[in-house]
Amino acid sequence: MAGLINKFLVSASLAAGMTAIVAAPVLAQNFRIEGNDYILYDARDTTGDGLVDQTYANPSANIDDILRQLDGTPGGNIELFSSSHINDQSMYGWDYNSSFYGGARTSLIGEVNGQTLTISSLNAFDWFTTADGNFTNQYGSDNLANRWFGELLDNYQPDLGRIGRRNAFNSFFGMYGFERASDPNISYINSNSNGIEIGLAGHMDLGNVYGSWFAGWQASEILRYEYNGVVDYLWSFSATATGLTEYTDGTSHNGLYKVYIPTGDVPSVPEPSTMLGLMAVGGLFAASSRKSRKNS
Repeated sequence: MAGLINKFLVSASLAAGMTAIVAAPVLAQNFRIEGNDYILYDARDTTGDGLVDQTYANPSANIDDILRQLDGTPGGNIELFSSSHINDQSMYGWDYNSSFYGGARTSLIGEVNGQTLTISSLNAFDWFTTADGNFTNQYGSDNLANRWFGELLDNYQPDLGRIGRRNAFNSFFGMYGFERASDPNISYINSNSNGIEIGLAGHMDLGNVYGSWFAGWQASEILRYEYNGVVDYLWSFSATATGLTEYTDGTSHNGLYKVYIPTGDVPSVPEPSTMLGLMAVGGLFAASSRKSRKNS
């Protein structure tokens, strides 16, 4: 009887452990970067309290390690299209970023739930191509730039009239706002019942990026994704504090934005060691059952 109880306790303990593992999110893996315009940011604890509080550029950082959360919180991140703020060409007195207007993208490519996920920065064609294939930066056009900026104004300036909205759009374009919103910082990727969750490191307050008119506003950078035959764009207007700041400027990466690629309920896939554990639990219950029948 004592042996049977011991076996039951061991099996119950193993079952609890296996339940915890099965419930955990499926992690992204085997990611690589396509393109050269990126920065790998690692995270470190500068105060000795056991919590990371600072991000810093680390070219030697491991991509998959960056994309894992640290104890359930964001750590480092991968910035795609890190030169978004640099205008390296000029035409008729107008400076511009040749990568952005040349259609370049920097991409993070890996596997989630057995399928390839590609997350990319944006270029001018993503922003300014209309539904009928025209390329225009005009306010009121049917393109991503107008849709995203319109939603931003709906959140923070809902009473602004058409002329005010047009002027705001043109001002944002003139300050190279769309370029600067095209360089997502990917903090983590995992898969759970909500779909594929992607954490984006950003600013808690857009006033630190675009000036006082945007003070108190929140918005992530935008990412482009390809997954399971779908190509779309994701962003968020709601951030939570990360407790992190970037080493050189002291303000970047202090906000976390969450976006989701909908996939329906995604079951967690046990690791091989987990499967062995589950088999062991099954064996213990089977043995206990046989012994119980024998003694009855």
